[in-house]
Amino acid sequence: TLLFSLGISSQTILLSEDFETSELPENWSQQTNASDGGWLLGVSTSLESEYWSIAPHGNIIATNDDACDCDKTMDYLITPSQDFSSSSLVVLQFANYFDGGTLFGGTEVATVEYSLDNGTTWTVLEEIVGTEDDAWDMQSIDLSSLTGNADVLIGFHYYDDDNWLFGWG
Repeated sequence: TLLFSLGISSQTILLSEDFETSELPENWSQQTNASDGGWLLGVSTSLESEYWSIAPHGNIIATNDDACDCDKTMDYLITPSQDFSSSSLVVLQFANYFDGGTLFGGTEVATVEYSLDNGTTWTVLEEIVGTEDDAWDMQSIDLSSLTGNADVLIGFHYYDDDNWLFGWG
């Protein structure tokens, strides 16, 4: 579940997505070098693999490096453009399944990034800390530094350190 919201006492939902579809939601996009298609939609049992299990969470979107052992250095899941030009406080909240594992000398990294130039360049907002708790964890990221901007892309970037690792849901 992904949610952008504004304000402290009153809340306006700018974008809400539960990935309960069989295709990438309208106006969402992805960039990937992966041979498996990058971010895929389904349920945990269809997206997990032998060495990376995913706790059930309804329909989800995930990128699984264990299943393909392919180039996932540039796996970006990208929200539709957001207009924060008249916002003073913006918060991103989402459920997240990420171990942050290390294997064969590589460590997987998950970051939430933003772009103000339609995805040409990306800046890291926050690195997700892996939990290895076999549970979906809620994340909350303050996006207030992006207020005043009318065309903001938020990207969920999975990086496999050029190695055979696990994934991010």
